[in-house]
Amino acid sequence: MVKTTQSVRFAVWLLISLNLLMAYGSIWIFMRLAPVSGESNARNLRSLASCEKMLTALLKEDAAAFSNSLEEARNNVTEADETSALDMIGKHQTAAFSGDKAAKNTLLEAITQLSEINRSAMETAANKVIRFGTAGAWSAVFMALIMLLLMLIFKHRLMQNVLHPLQEIGDVLDANCKGDKMRRCSGTDLSGDIRHIYNDLNDTLDRTK
Repeated sequence: MVKTTQSVRFAVWLLISLNLLMAYGSIWIFMRLAPVSGESNARNLRSLASCEKMLTALLKEDAAAFSNSLEEARNNVTEADETSALDMIGKHQTAAFSGDKAAKNTLLEAITQLSEINRSAMETAANKVIRFGTAGAWSAVFMALIMLLLMLIFKHRLMQNVLHPLQEIGDVLDANCKGDKMRRCSGTDLSGDIRHIYNDLNDTLDRTK
C-alpha cells in the first residue's frame, strides 16, 4: 500500500503546485500590464499636452509661453523621431513669431508631426498590451486545460487504486458478516499493493470459514 499512498500524495502535491504556478503566472501578467501601459501613456500624454500649449501660444502670439512649452517637450522625449520634429520647431520658432508665414506653416507642420509621433507611440503601446494580455489569457487557458486533464487522470487513478478496492473490501466483509462465506475479493488491472491486500484478506477468510 506504500506505493499507492506515495502515488496519491505525489499527485496531490503536483496539483497544488500547478495551481500555485497558474496563480503566480496570472498575477505576474497583470503586474506587467500596468507599467507597460501606464508609464508609456503618461509620458506621451505630457508631450501631447506640450504640443497643445505650443499651438495655443502660437495662436496668442505668446513667444515666452511657446518657448516654455517647447522646453517641456524637449525634456520629455520618448521616441527617436521626436528629436527631428523638435529641432524643426526650434529652428523656425523665431521667424514664425516675427511674422514669417512660411516659417509659421512649417512650425505648425512640425508640431503636428510631433503630436502624431506620440499618438502613434500610444497606439503601439496599447497594441502591445492587448497582445501581451491575449497571450497571457491563452496561457492561463492552456494551464487550466492541463489542470483539468491531470485532475481527470488523478480521479481515475484514485477510483481504480483506492476507492473501488475499498468498496470491494467492504462488500466482501459485509457479505461474510451476513453469512456468505464464499465471497472473496476480486478485480482486474489492480496495482501490486491492492493485489497483495486482496490476497491477504482472501487467505484470512479461507482460514476462518
